[in-house]
Amino acid sequence: MGPAFGVTLAISATAERLGVRPTLATITCLAVFVSYGLFHTWRAARETANPAKIRLVRIISHGLSTLGGFVGFHARNLFAVLIPYPSELLNAVWTAMFAALVYSGATRLLSRETDSRSLFLRARRDMGLDAWNYAKAASRIHEVPSVAVHAIILAEAVQRPRWFRKIETVLPPLMRMAGRDATTGIAQMRSVTALSDEESIDMLCIDMKNWLSHHPDVSLENLDDFGDYATHHSADAVFVDSAKGFHAELAELITE
Repeated sequence: MGPAFGVTLAISATAERLGVRPTLATITCLAVFVSYGLFHTWRAARETANPAKIRLVRIISHGLSTLGGFVGFHARNLFAVLIPYPSELLNAVWTAMFAALVYSGATRLLSRETDSRSLFLRARRDMGLDAWNYAKAASRIHEVPSVAVHAIILAEAVQRPRWFRKIETVLPPLMRMAGRDATTGIAQMRSVTALSDEESIDMLCIDMKNWLSHHPDVSLENLDDFGDYATHHSADAVFVDSAKGFHAELAELITE
């Protein structure tokens, strides 16, 4: 009775909050409980010399489970207040992530790695060799400058380190429940589903190529033209300055 009460209570209260029919959720839950119990009753009756006694005990158990589910269903309104609405959960997660981002930024400002070369090396370490090489190959396939692709990703890696991007993987399902989409992956591309680093890099290259098709007179190897694309990617002035700094750093490394 106890497990059926607890599970039914949790499911029906959650269904109430999510706008799903709690009656249907409760019936489904009890059907699973009873079906599971009937299977064990049938198996136990086959393996015992007194099947009638086993059946009687199981029938009482099923009755108590059904009673527990019934009580849990009618107690759902008392516990529904403990379960947040999807929009409230999304706001709580977003607030926590924003606080983590602010903390990351403050830590970065207090860090001794203030010169551009140290910042570049730290961002590249966070990006990882596999993502670096994949971005280089993807830029060649999509015929966009690798210096521009790497600069965007490095700037994103500074703003959203690897540990932060892992947390972000929970956002798309929550945003989808709220009717919105989110930016995910190492290149921070907008999507209704969580993106892998490779998928986000491919989306970045495709977006970059589409942007270039509408701006045929520009070159993303040029720092000022690249700044226009960086603004297209993100209107955040801090991000744009960071991306342009990485672009200049990469261009300098290429010429060395």
